[in-house]
Amino acid sequence: MTDGEQNEVKIMTKIFESSIIIHTVPFAKTIIDDKDNTVIVEFDDIDERRRRLCFSPYQAIRIVTADCADYDFIPDDIPIGEYKSYIREVCDSKWIRELKNELQARDPHATFLDNARHFIFDMGESVLEVVATEVEFI
Repeated sequence: MTDGEQNEVKIMTKIFESSIIIHTVPFAKTIIDDKDNTVIVEFDDIDERRRRLCFSPYQAIRIVTADCADYDFIPDDIPIGEYKSYIREVCDSKWIRELKNELQARDPHATFLDNARHFIFDMGESVLEVVATEVEFI
């Protein structure tokens, strides 16, 4: 076992909304509004209905092309051919812990990350991650 293999930890997630399955070709669009501190994600669901999710306020966002993405958020127990793309919420997020450490170093009294949640989406051509306090369909 190499050092990289020893440090590999499967990302634990839960499905955010089980009734919404992201289409295999979701035509995703991400809008970042720094003025309102929101991220709006638009995508097609499996029934080709356009969906919009709003994250506000957001604390961090990460978009990685599918070629470079880490797909450790997909559970191992899904049989081949039965994978469905859901909006997932990361449990015990390492990224949120890192953000809290950075915040603590800058402002030891700040607590706004205490209610932050980490979401992750497989958008076909990319993987999108958002850390935000509130999320709602609009």
